[in-house]
Amino acid sequence: MGRIKLLHKTLLVYILCSTAVLLIAAPVFYISISRMYIQDVDETLLLHKKEFKQYYLPKFRKAEIANWNRYNRDMKIEQLKSFGKIDTIFNANYFDSLDNEIEPYRVLNSTVVIENRPYVFSARISLVENEDLVKRIVFVFVILFVLLLTALILRYRDWE
Repeated sequence: MGRIKLLHKTLLVYILCSTAVLLIAAPVFYISISRMYIQDVDETLLLHKKEFKQYYLPKFRKAEIANWNRYNRDMKIEQLKSFGKIDTIFNANYFDSLDNEIEPYRVLNSTVVIENRPYVFSARISLVENEDLVKRIVFVFVILFVLLLTALILRYRDWE
């Protein structure tokens, strides 16, 4: 009888410790992965800007802006309305006509000069993958938790 009580206590300690570790690890893991993802997106946006300035801007003409905007879904050139920071990276929501819904994006705005006039080069990347990542992380942690509990309960039954 004393052995059963000790097994109950041990099982309870294992379950509580496992739950605590998983509840702490899941948000830490998510925050780490999310930050790495955002850093990667920011690097990609800066690369798009660098490529535009190096390969397109030297030959770019004002008359080409309308065509550029029509054929580049996630890179636009617009008239500069007010002077601001040179490179601004931020989150924004835009309507995605392909999915017919509003989706989160990471956006880079950078000032460029075309034919001696200031414009804003804007590049954006969808963050929908980030939301999918959260769902996958939650799913994996729930599965791990269920498997851990199942293994402990099955092991406990073997001891009885």
